[in-house]
Amino acid sequence: MELSTELGLIEEIKKWTHSDLIGDDCAILTFNGPVLASTDSLVENVHFRLSTTSFFDLGYKSAAVNLSDIAAMSGKPRQILISLVLPDYVKKEHLHEFYLGLNDCCSRYDTIIAGGNLTSSTQFSINITVLGQAHEKGVAQRHTAKSGDLIIASGDFGASACGFHLLNSKDESLKTRAKEEFSYCLKRHNKPEPRLRLSWQMIERSKNLSMMDTSDGLADALLQMSKASSVSFEVDLASIPIHEQTKNAASALDLNPFELAFYGGEDYELLACMSESDWLEIKKSFKEHEDSPLKVIGKVIKNDAGSVKLIQTAQFQWDDCLNMDRIFNHFEKI
Repeated sequence: MELSTELGLIEEIKKWTHSDLIGDDCAILTFNGPVLASTDSLVENVHFRLSTTSFFDLGYKSAAVNLSDIAAMSGKPRQILISLVLPDYVKKEHLHEFYLGLNDCCSRYDTIIAGGNLTSSTQFSINITVLGQAHEKGVAQRHTAKSGDLIIASGDFGASACGFHLLNSKDESLKTRAKEEFSYCLKRHNKPEPRLRLSWQMIERSKNLSMMDTSDGLADALLQMSKASSVSFEVDLASIPIHEQTKNAASALDLNPFELAFYGGEDYELLACMSESDWLEIKKSFKEHEDSPLKVIGKVIKNDAGSVKLIQTAQFQWDDCLNMDRIFNHFEKI
């Protein structure tokens, strides 16, 4: 770092974040009701590369992926703590951009940067702990899915993984094309949005909501939720939402879009199970002219607990049986 002292850097961070909670040995926090807590790490060359992401987007994404964990349980984020391991090639101007991105994401979701820790090493890594409040209507967990429930997914899948492959492609002409033709995929990878407001909308209108996010891929979420709830899922392959740019980019990359959707990860969408009556109530909350970000992709059944069956048609076929061996592995370097 260019700054000569840790205290000097902390003073800069206080200015960048406009936080009055930074400065003492601990941040003083006040909560009403249950507290939700989650922590996550992003390590250079494991989760990101500085050659393919800006420091602003990296700061934004570092906050967003943690807020997504709070969204998965319909909570309301309140504070985050940030610990950084800084190599000497991360300069003051880089760190400033990082905190601008971090602050931009946090401010959109009423979240305060409350403190953290700084140290130095040879590799850049980021650890964030997020604290939140449970929603007044309760907490969504992954073990409450019931036979007869509908399986609901938000957004679309595979775009972030497509963005990753485009950014890391050795085909320079494809990387150039990506900025115009596949900008949606690049944005979904570099600057995801946590589904907080949507998760509140869902729990406010549900009597029983089972939910988790899809940070490690749709296959991972389906398998983990079915196992936790001791039920099985039937998923309609034709109903899996995949953006048109993702399909086109997958074709350019010679990749299967279903492979990206199920195993790619980092979409940070929500996977939920709820009764049909709850689903009808949620559908009513969207305006007639408004496109719902939610879609039914299957149903919950009782037999063969902990498995996922893909329902295929003549038009939509994919030779795969979902299993945990193929999901994202945090212990493999990118």
